[in-house]
Amino acid sequence: MKQTPFETADVQNKWFPAKLRCLIIGESPGAPNSPYFYDPIPAGRDPVLVRRLLLKALEEARILPTPTLEAFKDRGFLFDHAIRAQLPMTDVKRERKAAEKFQSKLAMSATHLNPLINRAENV
Repeated sequence: MKQTPFETADVQNKWFPAKLRCLIIGESPGAPNSPYFYDPIPAGRDPVLVRRLLLKALEEARILPTPTLEAFKDRGFLFDHAIRAQLPMTDVKRERKAAEKFQSKLAMSATHLNPLINRAENV
């Protein structure tokens, strides 16, 4: 079975905060081979839109001292996805429509979030 980006980036060991103050849940990590939230941020423009906007907004609100993944972790934030596998956008759109009717098999099997939700102060 192919590893998810969460596993490949070793989020559990490298990016899990000591105290989980806020769990942010995204829909999915994008299409296969697209940049992942916990990939190193390259110099120049960050290719991960949700990360770029989120880190900037948290810095502007003075919640993070810098718009970095390290600061994100140090302040107790964790980002995960309801669907951890990278899927073609056609599949993501199909699952999104099914989830709106509580019929998405992928969404219903997303039990990986339960321990995180139970541990987080805020979701």
